[in-house]
Amino acid sequence: MKKVILMATFALISMVSFAQQSVGTLLVRPKIGLNFADLTNMNTTPRVGVVLGAEAEYQLTDIVSASVGALYSVQGAKLNGFKLPTINATMNEKVTANFNYITFPVLANVYVMDNFAVSLGLQPSFNITGKYDVGPWEYKDAAKTLELSIPIGVSYTTGNLVLDGRYNFGITRATTLLDSKNSVFQFTVGYNFALE
Repeated sequence: MKKVILMATFALISMVSFAQQSVGTLLVRPKIGLNFADLTNMNTTPRVGVVLGAEAEYQLTDIVSASVGALYSVQGAKLNGFKLPTINATMNEKVTANFNYITFPVLANVYVMDNFAVSLGLQPSFNITGKYDVGPWEYKDAAKTLELSIPIGVSYTTGNLVLDGRYNFGITRATTLLDSKNSVFQFTVGYNFALE
């Protein structure tokens, strides 16, 4: 029994002691992907949009790295009936919350096995387009200027290619009209460039 426990412990240590890069390595990663964005507390369906930009990752220890990024992120939602102030919108009209951001994810990444990391952090986002599109009308200034979310994710590296999946859980209000927060599933592909 002791041998089994010892072997299992050794296997676990071997799995978590792997890092994609050696300590002190700095990577720059351009990336592109898709968002499946929604707003909480509203009758909505997800809005699909692009996300693109770059992140930098620094390997702190054998299993832990830190990363920061700047991404253009298309978010919002499609609303299934909504009454907007100052606009004669009926409940049957199609409404799109067109909220686009520059996001700055700051993450801690832990490599739990070969090429596989889990991530957790904080993401401030600055709104650059915040409007509701209602048929031919627009309702501007519909999004808060600053929004905060908690990104939780996983990534897998093969060669220099990085596949990343995240859920950005909004913790502050995203809209000026209702108490709604961003809820975004994000899937990206990136390519690592090591800086010496």
